Amino acid sequence: MSRIGRCGSCIRSRTFRCGRGRGRWRDDDDGDGEISIVFDLGIGLFDTEDYEMTEGKLRIRVTLPDLWREQKMEFASDTSVATIKEQALPALLRRSEVDPASYYVEYFEKEIEDESRTLSDLEVSAGDVISLRPYDMDHPAPFNG
Repeated sequence: MSRIGRCGSCIRSRTFRCGRGRGRWRDDDDGDGEISIVFDLGIGLFDTEDYEMTEGKLRIRVTLPDLWREQKMEFASDTSVATIKEQALPALLRRSEVDPASYYVEYFEKEIEDESRTLSDLEVSAGDVISLRPYDMDHPAPFNG
């Protein structure tokens, strides 16, 4: 099996060897024309040593998917979602003045409406992903009026 890129154009053109990126697509060399795909998204799902609990804290990934940013952070299991948002946003946005009220939190692609809930309430385990997303036209901020 040979290493090929994931750029998409190599797959459409059937050249399979562009070499761009961290390709994990593999050409099946037995001549039957089938392609094997190994899903390695680079997110460390199988690297459990990166996510083990240290001193009673969970090591989770906090992401800002709209900006393609993520950071591994450690929190106690009794940490509220609001606290995670307040601590993670300045680090992910790389600026100190951030309005946490203009962002919402997702866990397993569902919005967490009650940000006073803790990691243990949500049954978050080591290595899980908490996503922070800005409110926008497709997902407006809650009306407080």
